[in-house]
Amino acid sequence: MNIASLTLQRRVRPSWLILVGVLIVSPPAGAAPPTLKHFFPPGGQRGTSVEVTASGSFETWPVQYWVDRPGITATSEKDKGKLKVQIADDAEPGTYWMRMYQADGASSLCPFVVGTVAEVNEVEPNGGLKEGQAIEGPTVVNGRLGKSGDVDAFRLDLKAGQTLVAALDANHALGSPMDAVMQLCNAAGFTIEQNDDARGTDPMIVWNVPADGTYYVRLFAFPATPNSTIGFSGSNDYVYRLTLTTQAYVDHALPLAARHDQEQELTLFGWNLADGKQSVTIQGPSTRRPATLFASDAANTVSIPVVNESCTVAAAEASVKQPQPVQLPTVISGRVEAEGDEDAFRFAAKKGDKLLFRAESDALGFLLDPLLTLVDSTGKVIGEVDDTSRQRDCELAVTIPADGDYDLRIRDLHRHGGLRYVYRITAQLSQPDFQLGLSQETFVLTPGKPLDVEVTVTRLRGFQEQVQVAALELPAGVQAEPVTSEAKGDSSKKVKLQLTAKEGPVAGTFRIQGTAVETDGMDRFATFSPTNSSTQIDQPWLTVLASSK
Repeated sequence: MNIASLTLQRRVRPSWLILVGVLIVSPPAGAAPPTLKHFFPPGGQRGTSVEVTASGSFETWPVQYWVDRPGITATSEKDKGKLKVQIADDAEPGTYWMRMYQADGASSLCPFVVGTVAEVNEVEPNGGLKEGQAIEGPTVVNGRLGKSGDVDAFRLDLKAGQTLVAALDANHALGSPMDAVMQLCNAAGFTIEQNDDARGTDPMIVWNVPADGTYYVRLFAFPATPNSTIGFSGSNDYVYRLTLTTQAYVDHALPLAARHDQEQELTLFGWNLADGKQSVTIQGPSTRRPATLFASDAANTVSIPVVNESCTVAAAEASVKQPQPVQLPTVISGRVEAEGDEDAFRFAAKKGDKLLFRAESDALGFLLDPLLTLVDSTGKVIGEVDDTSRQRDCELAVTIPADGDYDLRIRDLHRHGGLRYVYRITAQLSQPDFQLGLSQETFVLTPGKPLDVEVTVTRLRGFQEQVQVAALELPAGVQAEPVTSEAKGDSSKKVKLQLTAKEGPVAGTFRIQGTAVETDGMDRFATFSPTNSSTQIDQPWLTVLASSK
């Protein structure tokens, strides 16, 4: 479906594309496009309608909305910055990316999260334990640490034998510039548990309740980028979603990747699930976007990439003494179950093979600090790596010295283990490749005046081919001639696509594709990351202004 066919003129539009509000008219002379920092609340339960406030600047109001997939619609309310988000009963849970736009331009993308359990908004004052906001049943609290020194507390009545899951989504999922700390306190105010970085910089506490009683979950934060301030930090941008539940909660899946165009069964793991796990089946997902896994009666969702390689799950017995046979290329998912455990995988390789192994855990929000080791059949170490580019996750590139069998081993650097010490290893031939990038996500084109769109070309592992770069799925009436990134010289690192249009207004998404000239099937799309996010998106926005009269 060509979502870039959206225009401000009368055209046939995909039914799920969000184009509600008023008809677009030309803004006042000199009006600036809308800007968007965050939504509050930053999410809602599916099947509900949510009153939302957008933080940003809006010189003209109302605005229109674009969402990256079906499931939610948005309409502007009367007051500036106010909107209503309608979440469909069958909306897929997870993160949606939304932008506001008008005839003069568009905002950056902002996340809005759709959940599966009941949601409430934080109610102030709730800083002290005596003021703690009462929470009953599985609940997502949408809150904000709105000023310096702000502390939020929530009261829970728990029963012995229950397992409490308290999980915060702020910096990682919402881009909030906060490094939060979570405490679990008893009725007397003593801290029982504390956590700050269980999932990236977001905290999580899982606690087995020893006795009936009233307990409190307390939050405060420091800036994600440290500064000289002494004390708790806060601002209007410190928004969060806090899940509090003693019922089912999904934490991760195995495998941590899905094979494209193939039906497959995956297993969800977490807490308060029957037998600690639950199976789900997905139907041949596309590589265009990650697959979202969830259980309708459980809190939280899991997002996994869709890959071209086979997907392997580490067997319980996979170990140094009993390596699990695998065939490259593959994506291996597993868990270091206990202290001191080390998983091992055996594969055959030939002399001169260039192999690349990429281990991920920390970047996925899990706890493993991976150490990768490659040994030959005699036990000789061929390569070993801990951290790469100052990140806990790592990448090992090796050239195989002789034909034979080799073992790839993975363990936690500090020999820790447990339920959340999960990992994903991408094991493949180390082949030349390239990536395309955009430094911005929105563009404005004046009819009759060319617009240069700069595309960076990153060449990996010795890639030395010409790349044809072209703009696809452009809004109606917009044209762009393909350009070539040569193997050497200035254009090998950067090219400019020139977009032109004779008239407007028209607007919508488009895509930029790079195609390797000599290697069949090597196509890559230019991506950008929304502000404060590592998510890669390949749909920039183009606004063509109204034609001059």
